[in-house]
Amino acid sequence: MNNNEQLGIGEWHENLANIAVEIHTNCIDYADRYYDELKRKYYITPTSYLELMKLYINFMTTQQTFIPLKIKKYEIGLERLAETNEKVAGLQKQIIEFQPILEENSKANAILKEDLEEKNKIAVETEAVVSAEAAEIQEVRDDVDKMKRQCENDLGEALPALHRAQQAAQNIDKSHIAEVKAMKAPSAQIRMVCAA
Repeated sequence: MNNNEQLGIGEWHENLANIAVEIHTNCIDYADRYYDELKRKYYITPTSYLELMKLYINFMTTQQTFIPLKIKKYEIGLERLAETNEKVAGLQKQIIEFQPILEENSKANAILKEDLEEKNKIAVETEAVVSAEAAEIQEVRDDVDKMKRQCENDLGEALPALHRAQQAAQNIDKSHIAEVKAMKAPSAQIRMVCAA
């Protein structure tokens, strides 16, 4: 097996030779230009040519191991794309199958939405009525609380008088009652006490 077959460049041998000659010729041209511009001489030797070939062989060897990995990676990527396309096609088919159900559900949702809006409107009206009634009830409650406080104040004032009257009533004996009965024309104060 010759070197061309080992490197896998058998069919490109002629093209690669032409490229190497082109590179070598360009190097000579650039070396002359380098000398013209900077007045420094750069020598192109057979060693330079051999270094170019070694560089190409190293690069080629690296690529020969790297390219199959890239090919494998792209093949796996293409398989996954194919699987994804199948899944997408299946999902599109399901979407088409579910379209009538979605439309039916959409109509049902529209009806439900209208019903909810109507019930919401009724609820808002009811809330307004209830709020008005609550305000009226609060007014009545405030009035009742005011009356209660006033009654408690009045009761607070009347209770001491009641206690005094009870104590005074306990001090009344039969002779006092007989004295009042004996009066032919009791005074207005006495009539008021007896009427109470």
